[in-house]
Amino acid sequence: MSHLRNKIIPEGNVRHMHAKIGGQGGLTHDLWTPSGEATLSWWFDAKDYDSLTLVSSKVSQWDDLSGNANHVTQATDADRPTYSPNGWTDGLPCLDWGASSNQKFLGLSRGANTDDFQDTYMVLAWDGGGASWPSQNGTISGYDGTGTFSGAGLQGHYLTTNWYAGGWPGNVRHNGDTATKTGIFPGTVTGPLVLQFDAVSAVDTACNGIRIGTDRANAGRGWRGRIAEVIILDTIASTALRQKIEGYLAHKWRIQLVSGHPYRDSPP
Repeated sequence: MSHLRNKIIPEGNVRHMHAKIGGQGGLTHDLWTPSGEATLSWWFDAKDYDSLTLVSSKVSQWDDLSGNANHVTQATDADRPTYSPNGWTDGLPCLDWGASSNQKFLGLSRGANTDDFQDTYMVLAWDGGGASWPSQNGTISGYDGTGTFSGAGLQGHYLTTNWYAGGWPGNVRHNGDTATKTGIFPGTVTGPLVLQFDAVSAVDTACNGIRIGTDRANAGRGWRGRIAEVIILDTIASTALRQKIEGYLAHKWRIQLVSGHPYRDSPP
């Protein structure tokens, strides 16, 4: 198979720094991005086609846009998500983990517990169906089972409708709502969804790197659905900044925030 390093940018996939989007009212708006935030530590964006390395249609590397070179990779073909150029709402691109049991992920192992995930934002959707979580399906975790919380990030709680109460996440918000971990499956996570979660009591998560789209190295805990963007800060954002990031993500990916959110009707 040939390795494609994105020489041609498909129509509709523009560099995030120059993006223009239509707001809820259809007006064109210059898009604020989190690129200048001092606490930005990881940033992955499926609309930035140049940040993807493809082997056929599968993603072998997703480049970090934060400037910290925290690129995530996958060497095993069967464990790579698929790049879907029109797989999101309104024909936008995304990475697709598929709808069935898997162990797909993109990851980075540091070899040391030096990563602190204080505030995480994801744009994702669950496509696996069901009335309860079929496994401890993971969104993001440390690369392995080491660190303050044994590397456990945010994952579904097997055979319930809740997020798992362990791991590092404290507050969990969906489309800018009041924080909750309960009763979110399947309706809320079916999405599309702007998901935000922060570290409980701001404790250092002390992880060894990252895995996107699964729960550490546990078999069968891959995400069953699509992921479009990931933003991670190394400190918990103020309410104003959190809402700004939620607004940026929601309008970019055509997602409706909750009533009363300051960026429900127009982007930041």
